[in-house]
Amino acid sequence: MSEVAESGRGKTLPDDAMVEGGSPLQSRHPRGLASRFLRSLLQVTESPERTALGFAIGVFLGFSPLLGLHTILGLLVAHIVGFNRMVMLAGIYSCNPWILVPYYGFATWFGIQILGVEEGHSLESLNLLEIFQAEFWQVLASEWRLLLPACVGSTILCTLLALIAYPVALHIVQKYRRFKRAPSAVSDQLE
Repeated sequence: MSEVAESGRGKTLPDDAMVEGGSPLQSRHPRGLASRFLRSLLQVTESPERTALGFAIGVFLGFSPLLGLHTILGLLVAHIVGFNRMVMLAGIYSCNPWILVPYYGFATWFGIQILGVEEGHSLESLNLLEIFQAEFWQVLASEWRLLLPACVGSTILCTLLALIAYPVALHIVQKYRRFKRAPSAVSDQLE
């Protein structure tokens, strides 16, 4: 077994998952980066429950209203509680740039449905390149009343997503480990 430095808190991966002097993401198998990353996540030596919990907390933080602080908070929580940082970051980064805008738009709408908002408050249709112009930030600041519904909506939704992520991640990790154990159990019986 080869030791996985820092990223797995001393967890181990099989020797064949490593390229000499490389990281677990540089495996010899010609698969995509995503499949190698997923495989390295599934091979942590923590219990399936702890792995799923770390992932679910990452999902909670990734979809929380604390935009810009997701990674820092996730690494801090992982360090304090002792969760695997790769598992935590995988949960956080499940909220990726393609999901970010539709999710927070829906979360704000959801928060408005719960809290209501005074008439006349809405964000204009803005172009992404306009974030570099002062006018964009003036429009955004003038609609600060949408901040509370956005925070309430995304807090409720990130809690629901984390509650869904835990059993799904637990099932996947347990199934993967049963699958990986099955061939070794058969070979042990043959010897």
